[in-house]
Amino acid sequence: MGTCKVCARDVAGGSAYCRQHLQAYDNLEKAYEQWRYALGLNWAEYLEKVTKAPGTGQWAREVAADILGGP
Repeated sequence: MGTCKVCARDVAGGSAYCRQHLQAYDNLEKAYEQWRYALGLNWAEYLEKVTKAPGTGQWAREVAADILGGP
């Protein structure tokens, strides 16, 4: 078993993320459909906006930053 790409926790199943960050990733994917429909954003634009949105949780912000390749 490996460690999460974002933190030092054990990964969940065959994922690259721990249970908490995997849940955050799943939530990001689910919410993307609504953002894409409402604002016409692509995946990267959506993740950029999510990382700056005040209501975004820490785990979701960390996963979005990881996907975008930043710290």
